[in-house]
Amino acid sequence: MSMISRETGMTHARYLDIVTSALLIGTGRGDVFVFGDKDHTVGERIRLKRKSMGLSQEELAERMHVTAALISNYENDKVDIKSSVMRELAEHLGTTVAYLIDGDPEIDTDIKNLISVYLMLGRPNVQKVALEQMKILNGV
Repeated sequence: MSMISRETGMTHARYLDIVTSALLIGTGRGDVFVFGDKDHTVGERIRLKRKSMGLSQEELAERMHVTAALISNYENDKVDIKSSVMRELAEHLGTTVAYLIDGDPEIDTDIKNLISVYLMLGRPNVQKVALEQMKILNGV
């Protein structure tokens, strides 16, 4: 049975297929992936992540030791956010800076580990065999 990602709404197997396909064409840029969030602003992505975690603006503000008004300003794109604050926001929202800034896809730990192992295989012919085996496991 395939697990379905809460963030992307797709099975991990499909997610893996897209990620490994992107690796095979030699790119890891977010624009290759079809499930990024390029349609929202930085502030909207902050709001979406905050709400998905069930946090109010006040709760996020308290965790970051800032005011709720400042969180509101971030979410409404009224102020520029320093990179150090962006890193802190990403940490508190359980995401990446790349997702918040550019809407790049979020990749969970299992996928990151799988990519690392794939890349450590080194030789292209071994990587190709590993990819084919993953496809067989997925029934592709």
